[in-house]
Amino acid sequence: MKKFLKLLGIIFLLAGFVFLSELLAAKVIQIYGQIKKETLDIKYQLLLGQIIRGILIIPIIYKRSEKTPYIKSSVKKDFWKMIVIGFGVFSLGNILVSILLYFLKDLPSITRTLETLEEVSNFSSGFFLTFLVIVILAPITEELIFRGILFEEINRLFDYKFAILSTALLFGIYHFNILQGVNTFVMALILAMVYYYRKNILDSILIHMVNNFLALIVSINQNLASLVFIIGFVCIFISFIIIKKIIKSSN
Repeated sequence: MKKFLKLLGIIFLLAGFVFLSELLAAKVIQIYGQIKKETLDIKYQLLLGQIIRGILIIPIIYKRSEKTPYIKSSVKKDFWKMIVIGFGVFSLGNILVSILLYFLKDLPSITRTLETLEEVSNFSSGFFLTFLVIVILAPITEELIFRGILFEEINRLFDYKFAILSTALLFGIYHFNILQGVNTFVMALILAMVYYYRKNILDSILIHMVNNFLALIVSINQNLASLVFIIGFVCIFISFIIIKKIIKSSN
C-alpha cells in the first residue's frame, strides 16, 4: 500500500510540475500579448513551457545523475539502430491512428483533436520555431521527465515491467486525446524498453526525435507520406529484430 501511495505522490508531483509550467507559460504569453496588442501563435506557449520545464528539471537531473548513470551516457556507435526504430515507431503509430480514424472520424472530439494538431504543426510562425518545439525540445523534456525521472522512480518501487507499462500509460494520458494517446502509449512502451535495456536516455530521445521529425516532414509535403510510410513499414519488422537482440544481449 505504501508503494502505491508513493507512486501516486510521484505522479501528482510531476503532473503538478507540468501543469504549473504550462500555466506560467500561458500567463507570460498572455501578458506579452496584452502589452504588444497581438495574439501569439500557440507554439510560443509550447516553446516557453518546455524551456521552463527544462530549466527546472536540470537540478533534479543533476542530483539524480549521481545515482543513475543513464543521463550521463554518450551516443553509442550503433545509434543508427535508434533511427531505424524511430522510423518503425512512426509507421506503427500511423497505422494505429488510421484505424482509429476509420472508426471514430465522425466524433466531434476527434475533429477538434485534428484541428489542434494542424494548428500546432503549421508554419505560420516559421519553420524554425515549429522544428525547435516539435523535434528538439519536446523529445528532450518529455524523455527526461517520463523515462529519466518517472520510469526510474517507479522502477525503484516496483519491477521494470510495471514501470514500462505504467509510464507508457501515463505518457498516453499526458497527451489528453485518444488519437495521440493510443499512438504515444505504444511509442512509450518501446521507448521505455529501449531505455531500460540500453541504459541510455539519449537512445530514447533520438527515437522520439526521429518520430516527431517524420511527422513534421509528412505534414510539410504529403507527397513524401507514401515513401516515408513504406520505409517505416519495413522498419517495423527490423525494429522488432533490433529490440529482440537488445533484450537478449542485456540478459
